[in-house]
Amino acid sequence: MAKTRIGTNSQFTGGQLSFSTIGSHIYGFSGSFESSTTVATVINANTGKGYIVGEFQLNACVATGSPNVGAITGADIKFNGVLVARIKADGQAETTPASETQKVVIPPYTNIQVDVDSDQNQAARLGSITFVGRVYDA
Repeated sequence: MAKTRIGTNSQFTGGQLSFSTIGSHIYGFSGSFESSTTVATVINANTGKGYIVGEFQLNACVATGSPNVGAITGADIKFNGVLVARIKADGQAETTPASETQKVVIPPYTNIQVDVDSDQNQAARLGSITFVGRVYDA
């Protein structure tokens, strides 16, 4: 059975909107984004004929050099424009996680979009979102 490539390449290139594959494994990184009350799309990718089992991880916006200073950060995960998960991580309070994960099963031929925003505008506070998974039946 031939494998279908999903994404742009098979090497880490830093933050990017699409996914990349290595064999049957798939990954994506938003790169860092600033704490902002304006919604920003950090991942926008189209899958191929295989289905994907994986996990997103949202890392709340935190100030570099001052990890006790952060923001509440949210992410909307959409498949073909439909909201399938909303996750929130808190980089401010020490009593809540600064990273949150969401497991997903992604159907074949799906557009995946991840939008993020925070509760404040602070360019020095950076967050990120990652995805790792495996492609089946490609």
